[in-house]
Amino acid sequence: TEVMFSREFNDSTVACSFSPFNQYWNLQAYSNAGMMDYALASVRLCWGSNLKLGRGCFWEIYSPEWVSFMQPGDKAPTMPSYCHPWASGVTAWLTHAVGGLRPSRPGFASYTASPYLGGDPASSVNVSVMTHTGEPITMSGWRSMDGRVATIRINAPVGGMVGVRRDYPG
Repeated sequence: TEVMFSREFNDSTVACSFSPFNQYWNLQAYSNAGMMDYALASVRLCWGSNLKLGRGCFWEIYSPEWVSFMQPGDKAPTMPSYCHPWASGVTAWLTHAVGGLRPSRPGFASYTASPYLGGDPASSVNVSVMTHTGEPITMSGWRSMDGRVATIRINAPVGGMVGVRRDYPG
């Protein structure tokens, strides 16, 4: 996996799909291959600059190179939808894969929480998801500065389970 990854996917021109919707599937592949830190770098590269130009909206079609010659509010060199809901798949991926908050029953009637707390000893996550009760589950997690201890805090109107991911680097 590592050889194929470094040969084929460790290139910013390949890392981002021209369609942010399709980039969601790339994120899934990176995380399934155990490349979470690379997936997070992909989020910063592929969606971070999109947010700067889109002023909070994800565009239907986008390339990170555009930020080098465009300013916020400029017209894109293509004809994209400028606030495209399908392009925001990164938000769902961040909630489920990084935040680790997943429903174990429909409507988040119960949940499992197992956040990814990255390779950086000072990494942290904050996630909030609405439940069927109309009240949110909020979770925050962080690692100690030495990277050895993980702390997870949850406020939830429903029951759930909390775990530590097997790919946790600590």
